[in-house]
Amino acid sequence: MRKVSKQVIGAFLAGKSKKVDNTWTNGQVLRLHGSVIAWRDRNKILISTCGYHTQTTKERLNALLELMRNTCEYKMNMYKISQIDFSFVYMEPSGNVKPFEDGLVAGELTSLSQTVGF
Repeated sequence: MRKVSKQVIGAFLAGKSKKVDNTWTNGQVLRLHGSVIAWRDRNKILISTCGYHTQTTKERLNALLELMRNTCEYKMNMYKISQIDFSFVYMEPSGNVKPFEDGLVAGELTSLSQTVGF
């Protein structure tokens, strides 16, 4: 995981603002080059590529998924995003591989008492 990803996504998950290079957050949305790639909706975190199926977008989203898993505060709906034949796919925790669609729920807080910034 890149340092910029760890710093900015850590701030996003904590509900704080942070900007490093081309990635920033206000604690409620996560942006890459100005495009919103993740956002909070109550106790859920949703993700999007905004149509940019790039290595950088995939790295940021995978870093988000990894940090969410590591906090143990989220029930994860996906494990990892990969690319097969120029299309993004995601792996569910069960190991099933499905086509990636913008607006998918990456995970959901397991307890509303742990929610930050809502």
